[in-house]
Order: sequence, then C-alpha cells, then structure tokens
Amino acid sequence: MTIKVVIDTNFLLIPVKFHIDIFSEISRLLCNCGNYELVIMGGTLKELENLKEGKVALEILNSQKQRYKISIYEPKYECKVDDSILKFALEENENCIICTNDRDLKRTLRKHNIPIITLKHNSKIDFE
Repeated sequence: MTIKVVIDTNFLLIPVKFHIDIFSEISRLLCNCGNYELVIMGGTLKELENLKEGKVALEILNSQKQRYKISIYEPKYECKVDDSILKFALEENENCIICTNDRDLKRTLRKHNIPIITLKHNSKIDFE
C-alpha cells in the first residue's frame, strides 16, 4: 500500500525560506513506512505561481521529479486548496500524511486524526 504525502503551499516554501531539503527529510521520516508518493494539489501550483518565492519553490519541486514520485491532484470541483487537501486526506483514509504549517488546516486535520508533518523550531521537519 502506498502512502500519499500531500505537500501544502507553505511547506513547499520551506527550502526557500529556511534552506531545509524537505524532500530528503520526508524520505528520512518515512524510511520505515514502505512506499510513498508525494502529492501536490493543482491549486498549490497556482498559489506558488503567484508568490515571489513561489517560482523558486516550483523550480526546486521540478528538480525533484526524477528522484521522487510526485503526482498532481486536481479536485473534481473548484475549491480552496485547504479544502481540497482535507477532502483528499479523508478519501485516502489512513493512507495519507499532510505536510503543512498552516495553523487552521492543522487544527482541522487533528480533528480527523490525520497525521501531520510540520516545521519545528524553523530548523527541522518532523511529525507533529
């Protein structure tokens, strides 16, 4: 069974802002979990395109496509990115981990017992 690891917009900005390789860190955290696939929401890509640091984050993301399995998820209906992340996580049930720093999204994910990877002390990423 493949674990889906959804990476939120703010999480993709970590390499730009804090110089942390989120991809190798996610790999380190999940080394005992078997197969995993990175998932990016289509809306996340649109958000990054509109941010100054987002263009660098997109370049970093594209540079990782040969090393990691990265899928783009387009929701069936137009909705906010956080809503599409939650809907995706609920559909995947116990097969999903969300990488985010968004306080409101983390609060909602906790209510549904969805695992979260987040930035800690501006220096490392870890499970919440």
